[in-house]
Amino acid sequence: MICDTSGIISAHIADQPYNEETLEAMNRADSLILSPISLSEIDQVVSVRNGSWASRRIFEELVEPEYELASFDESDLALALGVMTSNEDLNIGLVDASLVVLAKRYKTNEILTLDQRHFRAIRGLDGRHFKLLPFDLD
Repeated sequence: MICDTSGIISAHIADQPYNEETLEAMNRADSLILSPISLSEIDQVVSVRNGSWASRRIFEELVEPEYELASFDESDLALALGVMTSNEDLNIGLVDASLVVLAKRYKTNEILTLDQRHFRAIRGLDGRHFKLLPFDLD
């Protein structure tokens, strides 16, 4: 499962919306893939809302073996720019576009996210709709 900023924050800060549901989705996942592009966004959002100590606590958990920090190179950036351009009307940013690229690489359509506005509207590079967790748990 590819992890978006909102999913990581929801899972790691108890008073966030959908905390329990997000944790359940993560516990069911075979893998938890992080985009390196999302790390600064996680840091920024959590530090502003909860303090730098909370951001450090999340990163301490993200270095655990159940998480995989994906690589992201120039060819991935080019694909992400294509996602941003083809979805210009939705104002897709680089973080979300990087998740679309990683979903293709890892051959999954599962995204851990609370961002239904963007991820319900766009499709993966393989043409499939995304399965948004925790909302689409079976």
